[in-house]
Amino acid sequence: MPHEYKVKKAIVQTSKGEMHEVPQVTKDNLPMFEISSWVFSRSLQSINTAKRYADAMVSFLNFLDIRGVHYRRATRKDINAYIKYLLFGNVDNIFVIDPKVSTSTIITNTSAISSFYKWLENEYIDQSPPEIFSQFDNRNRPNKRSFWYGQIWRLNYTKVLQRYLRRTKPNRQYIKWYTKAQKEALFTNFFTLRDKVIFSITLEGARIDEVLSLNLDSYDREKRIVNINRSKTKIRPIVLPESVCEALDYYIWNERSKAESDSAHYTNWLFINLKKGKWQGRQLTYRAYWEILKDCANRAGLNADLIRTHSGRSSKTMELLEHQVIHPEDNLTDEQIRILMGWSSTSILQTYIDSGNLTIIKAAAEKVHRRRGK
Repeated sequence: MPHEYKVKKAIVQTSKGEMHEVPQVTKDNLPMFEISSWVFSRSLQSINTAKRYADAMVSFLNFLDIRGVHYRRATRKDINAYIKYLLFGNVDNIFVIDPKVSTSTIITNTSAISSFYKWLENEYIDQSPPEIFSQFDNRNRPNKRSFWYGQIWRLNYTKVLQRYLRRTKPNRQYIKWYTKAQKEALFTNFFTLRDKVIFSITLEGARIDEVLSLNLDSYDREKRIVNINRSKTKIRPIVLPESVCEALDYYIWNERSKAESDSAHYTNWLFINLKKGKWQGRQLTYRAYWEILKDCANRAGLNADLIRTHSGRSSKTMELLEHQVIHPEDNLTDEQIRILMGWSSTSILQTYIDSGNLTIIKAAAEKVHRRRGK
């Protein structure tokens, strides 16, 4: 009888005594300790990444179950077969209807698998039972502990994908940087102040999972900041415009207060569900906000399929780069931008740059022209 692997929610307590909701992987409704421990380690960096990785591992575990392979005994052949399964929807002649898998989905899933086996090698390989290697003869039995899981996490997934890439569903070209008109169109089509405030904070450089993880205690009205806390030790303050603070205040004392009163559910989460029903007063989830943003985009006349929650952060980066060239007298440095955005290195800046940004191109060209004129 096949096992049933699922992602379920678990409540964990931090060293500060705070309670956090994290995803865990279960087998027949029982937590899987090793895999859930790895998922939890991912959640310390990004709860959204942890959820995606947990979903990816459940997909992989269910696939292995069809093949009758335990995840600790998986090999490179299983990974290759899994990629084919994602692409073509069949495993050993078992047909899966309309898998609709994009390249980005495959990359996310294989990245999760690679990350898990690398972590497993570092954390738990010494506890592996001797019989785990029994299928190898003495010549091939590993002398180095990296052999067994290294064959998985060292695999070049790009090369594997290239064999079948022409048959995969193409990636969408998302809106990565909002124009001024697009921002205004979205602002005027949100139904609640809560949603406008969330969108505004992403436009100040916050990741959506950071915004949805804010507590009431994270907001300092006097200093006009929200404190982003993505780990036990690092806090990154984001300074909000006065207009956003005013909207946030109104949301807290009106929309949020009414939802708490109506539901009789009181929580410290800053952004909660407002709609009446069993979820009213509970923390607003990523999936719920994503649907809100897509519906708003449709009302604004934008293609909802091209909307993503991370575009506010990309737009903020370009806003800061534009400021560098338009107001050089302010001496805004790349290092200051790194600190504002919460990156580990200024090299990450390159991934956010819009090479077709007309403001920066014109500013650079005008500097050259002025120099030529002199």
